[in-house]
Amino acid sequence: FEFGVGNPYWPESSSGGFEVITPTNPHSGRYSVDLCGYPNNTPACLDVISQPLNFNVPSGIISAELSYWFWVGSAEPANTCTDYMTIGVFDSTNTADPANAATYCGAGWGDQQWHNQSINVTSYLQARSNQRLSVTIQGIDDANGKSSEFFTDDVALSIYTAPGAPTNVLAQPDNGEATISWEAPPDGGSPIRSYTITPFANGTTADSPIVFNSTSTYEVMSGLLNGTAYTFQVAATNAYATGLASTSTNAVTPDRAYVNEVVSTNQFGLANSDGVTWQPMDATYLSTSLLPSSDSLAILNANVDLWTANAGFNQDIGIAVSGGTGSGTTYPTVAGQPKAWKESGGYAGTFSPNAAAVHTIVALKAATTYTFTLVWKTNKPATGTSIFAGGGPIGAAYSPTRMTVQLAPASGTPLANAYVKTAMSTNQFWLRGSNGSTWTDLGPGAVPAISFTAPDDGMVFVSGNADLWTTIAGFNQDLGITAQGGAYPTIVGQPELWKESGAYAGTYSPNAAVVNGTLAVSKGVTYTLKLQWKANRSGNGTILAGAGPIGGAYSPTRLSLWVVPTGGARMDAASNQQYSLTNNDGATWADMDATNLKLLITPSNNCVATLSANADLWTANAGINQDLGIQVSSTQGTYTADRVGWKESGGF
Repeated sequence: FEFGVGNPYWPESSSGGFEVITPTNPHSGRYSVDLCGYPNNTPACLDVISQPLNFNVPSGIISAELSYWFWVGSAEPANTCTDYMTIGVFDSTNTADPANAATYCGAGWGDQQWHNQSINVTSYLQARSNQRLSVTIQGIDDANGKSSEFFTDDVALSIYTAPGAPTNVLAQPDNGEATISWEAPPDGGSPIRSYTITPFANGTTADSPIVFNSTSTYEVMSGLLNGTAYTFQVAATNAYATGLASTSTNAVTPDRAYVNEVVSTNQFGLANSDGVTWQPMDATYLSTSLLPSSDSLAILNANVDLWTANAGFNQDIGIAVSGGTGSGTTYPTVAGQPKAWKESGGYAGTFSPNAAAVHTIVALKAATTYTFTLVWKTNKPATGTSIFAGGGPIGAAYSPTRMTVQLAPASGTPLANAYVKTAMSTNQFWLRGSNGSTWTDLGPGAVPAISFTAPDDGMVFVSGNADLWTTIAGFNQDLGITAQGGAYPTIVGQPELWKESGAYAGTYSPNAAVVNGTLAVSKGVTYTLKLQWKANRSGNGTILAGAGPIGGAYSPTRLSLWVVPTGGARMDAASNQQYSLTNNDGATWADMDATNLKLLITPSNNCVATLSANADLWTANAGINQDLGIQVSSTQGTYTADRVGWKESGGF
């Protein structure tokens, strides 16, 4: 009733000519319904207020309830009921019976206290499917000199059905798995609790359905047979029922060449971390196990929006590996510690997600089971404090938290692959007094650096990952990847790829920064890649790489590459322009550059595309975060960024 006097949603009438919605005695808020209680108990009271429902009664109702609070003050003698209030749901006959309405006598309820009551109107509404009903409240006082007054507030009609069917279901093949995504359906009046996914082998034979007790709209179906085609159907469950299944997804065929992936669109919180112990972010849905059929290198990547509500508490994210056998292929390397980790800053900023990335490459032995788990903690004891993962939401889904495991065959001692290389350091690097223009090696011996001879003509996907931070506000940290050999460097003294990590208002806040891209390489040519850095401006500030330490080792600074023979196909789009977006409504995705930041590909075979976008995002207006996503369009339809992948960058 918070629209107050003249509420357009609650037409009213009063035999005494009084306003029925008043601020006299609300249960909550500012207004309630005030029936009868006329001065001097005259004239006889008939006060009515009613709201026609703005929808037809839906079919398939499982449960329905009209709840409300009411207060009665009455001078009527006991065991009489000449003054009373009636409340209920009515059809056009306005007939009251226990199935749809309740009556409260002034004499029996006149204790001048608020009472909470409800009416089960399930059967009444089930019998009136597709009709338009009204909620009506009526007060009667017979003006016998013994006045009664009735107040009513917080009226709610709750109708519960099964959820609708999920829409826009999409499947992508993985290694012995498939990642299924969909758009959440109407919840039927009760929050969705879980989803059930049913796989169909060869599109016809239904396998056992799997229940995911999560509200995430991404799930990974494991235990599938490589080489077998599958489609999937998804159904939602609320507290009352399971809804209809979706239409079938596209057909996909898992294959060993594809990645293992775990992903969730839930938001996660970690309270009271001791700053030392790594905890699974979600031990059920953000962990995966695999059994390599041959010796392999596993390329591990995780990407998550991390943030805090309490300044001064950074968020550590890691990939824990367990299992294996033999020297160099048994994990964990250090008990209780992840194989790779990064620290995301929250020293001066709150509610500012950092699109943190962590990357590593590990060797795996054939025929041995390995488990990969996304883990996290705070950087110091955080009693009474929570950190969070997941930006947004958009609709019901938070930004996807994702971990992927890509296998590449390996051989030799130690295990190696001519197409996959990595170098890393657990040292902490310092750079004092940068002139803001000269790129320098991170440390002695140009660590990390990789020299390799291209085994094929193609593209090399290269990625650098480092925790960058400063001790003096205003000195940003620039991280680049330089190349020597063949046609490189493109510009002498400049990296081929670089990114800037911000520190304008924050100090001691590592940013789990990543810089990546693709470079063309020619078979037989030797190239040297290395990480270099500088400050964004000249001055006496100090910038650093490496957070921690944990047990004497700082968070790994890593450089990795993966050569992909392409036959000349274009695999990336890049621009060195600066872009701006003004007056965005916070809901509509806009192209950053519809011409230069777009890829057109026509696969010659069924495949899985690994998509990655990397941009320096910032704002000139505090409190406005920046969302970055990837949209995919084809003849099959358009999948917007909130379906494919997106992250939120903090500007709070």
